[in-house]
Amino acid sequence: MSLDPTSTLVRPSALFERHLRETIGGAAPVQRYYQMMAYHLGWLDQQLRESAGGGGKRLRPALCLTACESVGAPAEQALAGALAVELVHNASLIHDDIEDGDEVRRHRPAVWAVWGTGHGVNVGDGMLSLAHLAMLEASASRGTSVAARAGATLSRACVELFEGQFLDQEYQARTSVTLPQYLSMVDRKTGALFGCAAELGGLLGGAGAGTVRRLGQFGRTLGRAFQMQDDLLGVWGDEARTGKPSADVRKRKRGLPAALAWECASPGAFAELCDLYAGAPGSSEGGSERVLELFAHLDVQRRARRLVVEEVDAAIDLLPSAGLADAATLPLLEFAALLSTRSA
Repeated sequence: MSLDPTSTLVRPSALFERHLRETIGGAAPVQRYYQMMAYHLGWLDQQLRESAGGGGKRLRPALCLTACESVGAPAEQALAGALAVELVHNASLIHDDIEDGDEVRRHRPAVWAVWGTGHGVNVGDGMLSLAHLAMLEASASRGTSVAARAGATLSRACVELFEGQFLDQEYQARTSVTLPQYLSMVDRKTGALFGCAAELGGLLGGAGAGTVRRLGQFGRTLGRAFQMQDDLLGVWGDEARTGKPSADVRKRKRGLPAALAWECASPGAFAELCDLYAGAPGSSEGGSERVLELFAHLDVQRRARRLVVEEVDAAIDLLPSAGLADAATLPLLEFAALLSTRSA
């Protein structure tokens, strides 16, 4: 089967982008507040003028709309869910940049790096609130039962996402992290919102409970694979493509490469890694080079890539039990292919 890993994103793009722009607005005296959101989304530059800057891949809304179509409904029926998951995702990115001290996002200065931490927090909070408002206002027209289930699905995903952010911060203070601990974190931090996107697509598309649940599991598993690939790019990625420095080793991030290294290291290598990660992030360039040498010796990059493929395959294996027509699964397979091959 020949798959085009870009087609899943191209189809719903114009439809979704128009509605997203309509959601982000505001008049004086708070217009600049919403312009900061528009800057983060790639529509304005630092002087708040129209810009053609990148605003992200829109993967989560694409998954939501594709899931809706896979159950036989038009994509428009799931726009509320697509808007909500994208706004939640971007709110989390703005906060994540502040928490990690990352000054670059999508090849441009992060919101907080331009306007300060206070504005960064408020812009992130505002986008999170707009997400819930969009979900409530648009899904209410579908009936009380569906609206309540959709709202609860989004809120549960937000709670899990923030649990994952908490664990991510907690793990930074630990000497080492096990692979199960890492997986528990990414299932929340990234998997939850991917799962929510696919689940909302099925729910708003009118699918039965079993199909909605299986779509959610498919999305969650893809989210795990996405974060694993993101961690790979955080160590070995090309900054010109990813839009941010590949600095996870310098920052001693407890991501997949580190967790895998501890998992397969000999006692001596394990102790050395613990010593290297116990130091202050960025304190020693020589220390970062030694971490990379240990990663190479332990074959971490190949092991990690294999795990990404295994998770994508596990997601694909869930689709036959979702009760979808064979033709309806093709866009979802294309989406999985995109995640397994991305380099940015």
